Amino acid sequence: MSTGKQEEHHEPTGAAGARARRAVIMVAASIVLCIGLLIVLVLGLVMFTGAGLEKKRQQDLAASTCLAPEVAAGVAGDGSVAVPVAGIVTSMFGPRDNPFGPGGGGGGSGLTNHVAVDIGAPEGTPIYAAMDGTVDVVSLGGQEDGNGVLIDSGGGVKILYWHAANNTIRVKQGDVVKAGQHIAGVGDTGVATGYHLHMEVRVNGEKIDPAAFFRERGLIFELRKPPRLVETARKTGASASSSATSASAEPSQGRDDPTQLQTEQVKVMLPEGIEYELKPEQIRNAAAIIGAGQAAEVSDQAIIVALMTALQESMLYNLASPAVPESLAYPHDRQAVNKASVGLFQQQYTMGWGPVADLMQPSISARTFFLGHENPGAAPALGLLDYPGWESMHPGVAAQVVQKSAHPDAYIKWEQTATQILSQVTGTAPVPSACSGPAVPAGEQPGPADGARARDESTLDLQIPAGLSREDIVAAAESGVGGAFTYGAADFQSWDSSGFVYWVYRDQGIEMPRTSPWAAGERTQTPQPGDLVAQQWNAQRQRWDHVGIYVGDGMMISAINEDAGTRKHPVTQTGESPVYFTILKEQQ
Repeated sequence: MSTGKQEEHHEPTGAAGARARRAVIMVAASIVLCIGLLIVLVLGLVMFTGAGLEKKRQQDLAASTCLAPEVAAGVAGDGSVAVPVAGIVTSMFGPRDNPFGPGGGGGGSGLTNHVAVDIGAPEGTPIYAAMDGTVDVVSLGGQEDGNGVLIDSGGGVKILYWHAANNTIRVKQGDVVKAGQHIAGVGDTGVATGYHLHMEVRVNGEKIDPAAFFRERGLIFELRKPPRLVETARKTGASASSSATSASAEPSQGRDDPTQLQTEQVKVMLPEGIEYELKPEQIRNAAAIIGAGQAAEVSDQAIIVALMTALQESMLYNLASPAVPESLAYPHDRQAVNKASVGLFQQQYTMGWGPVADLMQPSISARTFFLGHENPGAAPALGLLDYPGWESMHPGVAAQVVQKSAHPDAYIKWEQTATQILSQVTGTAPVPSACSGPAVPAGEQPGPADGARARDESTLDLQIPAGLSREDIVAAAESGVGGAFTYGAADFQSWDSSGFVYWVYRDQGIEMPRTSPWAAGERTQTPQPGDLVAQQWNAQRQRWDHVGIYVGDGMMISAINEDAGTRKHPVTQTGESPVYFTILKEQQ
């Protein structure tokens, strides 16, 4: 009999109720099982993706160095010890002024007993195990209490690595590690005044002087100098301490005299695939770099790194700058615009690279690039040979280690050019780097344009609309001026450099490769409005990093970067030695 209260529900009873309850239970169980499977699938996807990203990161790292990414370069020949971090020793073992002031940092006076060696380095710089051992303790105290690793090296010896950055520790308790293995990254966790490694050595529980302990094993720590292996210093013919000689050389009067290395003609292949003849001043400066390297008894590889750096920084011109008025008083080839950096390597005297008079002397600035510059009472400027394991880096990576440029990949593309310069100026084939391919003489290598086009050749069946003119292409390009730079995009007024070119031509009815539009064109030495301008050849990626549309009179339109957006600008603003491609061949 109906009560009229249809919203009320009563529990079923009897057999029917039992069946109903079982059905409910089965449904609920099925739902739980499905949720569980979904969670497993999601977690698996996350783990797979994370593993994939980590694998990609390791592959990228391996591509930038000849070493296995987990192993440091600065390892003794017998594998007994390794340089724990590439940095500057900022504090030694023993009494010191309390860096936190009287009563600071847990201390009650202005003095404190420091029981470690401190090595300052940028955040994230790899920390390597100094000796073989087994991980005894991993402490993850975070920013408040600090992160560290304690490794038991046997015989009562334990080594502590402290202040590691969050999420950088790569080992766990019980892991067996080798000297030179990457275990963590430099940080400032815990009680710290800045980014550095705090390394303690404990023998049978007693904290002893790490410098004395490691000196017996060939690893040297000196205040305000990078740690170095004795074997490395002997092998290279120079050490960190030899950098002091760079400042002692008296500046020569006037321009460096051309050396016996100089030749009358040097032709090289630029990264863009264009043959280029060096000017007399460029040859003179290249000879000064090579001569300085030979005088310092560095390897051909080190000289190539220096030449790559000078090519990128100054195109082998000795540059003065109005921003450094003193530099204008010394012989120079050209002036830089509004830069505090001077010379071949664009070094700054304010950054400890030495007096302006020395920086304006190619031979002295080159020696400084190799050996660094000693600065009494302050941290020295580190040269190439001051960095343990630079020999095992790609030359472009080694250049960045010294220069610390905001564009870390800029040097890589110059390896071939630098190798050709060294070969022609010295008249001998350089000893190849273990991280580099064989040297290719000028004129025997196909230009990057040819290689870049070859990969996309099969896709290039362009349909040019009837009546399309160069003026139409330029007008479409001009409509994009003011647009935003959005990496990976190709939408109107929201694009990257290749996306902008792709949009302009598509707007005019021409489909071309999205990320390599130059592949649709034919290289030309006589560019006309509407042609493509390719710049910034990337040797690692085998492609140009920037492309735009030529509009005549040395001007182009391109999406420059996030700050500048899309602008009409001189071709030289976004790169030297542009390569031009024409799409509208019949309109040539």
